[in-house]
Amino acid sequence: MISPKLHVWLEDIMQAFLMLHNQRSRGMSGSNSITMCDIQAYFSIADISNVYEKHKYLRCIAALDSIYLIAEAKKMKEKL
Repeated sequence: MISPKLHVWLEDIMQAFLMLHNQRSRGMSGSNSITMCDIQAYFSIADISNVYEKHKYLRCIAALDSIYLIAEAKKMKEKL
């Protein structure tokens, strides 16, 4: 499958999400949400200080995280 070319700003957000996703904690019932502390740590490491930029990242990462968690829950439900 060919992946669509992403805009540069979306590539940055996707990279941030994937980095945070790989560090997420997992429990007995599956993956936990990406925490605000983890996102704030990412902002610090990536030197993102602009409030509007942070808001854009936060909204996109939260949306991607929700999509992932819903898909994972459906997958786990199908296994039962």
